[in-house]
Amino acid sequence: MTEPISASPENENPRGTPRGSGAEPTNPTTELIVSNYFAAMIDVLGIREQLSRVVGPYLSEEQFKRGVESLRVATQRIRDLRNNAMEMCRVVRAAGAQVKEKIPSFGTPELQMHGYADTTVLYYSLGGTAKEKVPIMQGVPIGLGTVSLLMFNSLANRIPLRGAIEVEMGCCVSGPELFGRVVQSCYEIESKIAQTIRIVIGPVLMATIEQGKVLPEEQSHVYQAERFLASRAGQLVARDPTDGLFVLDYLAAARDIMQNETAFTETANRALAFLIEQEAYWTRCLRLDRATKYRAALNYFADYRERQPSTPHPTPAPAATDS
Repeated sequence: MTEPISASPENENPRGTPRGSGAEPTNPTTELIVSNYFAAMIDVLGIREQLSRVVGPYLSEEQFKRGVESLRVATQRIRDLRNNAMEMCRVVRAAGAQVKEKIPSFGTPELQMHGYADTTVLYYSLGGTAKEKVPIMQGVPIGLGTVSLLMFNSLANRIPLRGAIEVEMGCCVSGPELFGRVVQSCYEIESKIAQTIRIVIGPVLMATIEQGKVLPEEQSHVYQAERFLASRAGQLVARDPTDGLFVLDYLAAARDIMQNETAFTETANRALAFLIEQEAYWTRCLRLDRATKYRAALNYFADYRERQPSTPHPTPAPAATDS
């Protein structure tokens, strides 16, 4: 449901300018378009350690050079992630046409993206109004598919990700910046629960999927669409073999979306070789905290092999490096 809410004058200062320096004057009656949002919050693992090599502000020439290189590597990973995210949005938007064949009224969601520091947020409004009901699951399978391809291709390109996906209330402020409970929930899950190389599914989204799958069959077309979309979304979620949390089943989703067994297997092999290499590297370095993150991702690959009749196999890993 989407509803306009007038900004309260108490939340503004007497001159109508938000508290804080540099803000543009705003009209206290400005309407916020509030909606339930699908949001995925994604971080690049290893950025904090990369930036810890930057010391200052008083540096020797050698320290400065090392700091510049660390920043170059970190920012390039973030750029690569966001470029990949935009490409995945384009690819999966095209795949939405397949769903539209079964549900003519289905509208492919226009995923938006914004980022800050090493965090990237993909999101879209679930839409609808008090008078016009729409399936709350509309677009959720496409959103899950987009994040799955992003996770899959990033691993193949040696960029490990961690994140969370949730569906809750929010609104946009300052252009494309998403704000609200949905962002807070994603942050708490991503920073406190995800921990390893995976995308954790939030409890509200998971409950919504489960409820949608058992809606009565004799109800309206909205219920029928909700049930179909919930069932499809449920196929893109798996239990993490390490701790039983619901996580994005990005291998299954990527295989289904790509529909090219050769391309899928080649990409999976590159991702798997990277995970094997990094787990071995951090184990040798006695950094078991880092090694455990890669080991958990390898456990997911092993679990996927058990669940699927045809599975990817690792190729020989290149020389181990700090990544």
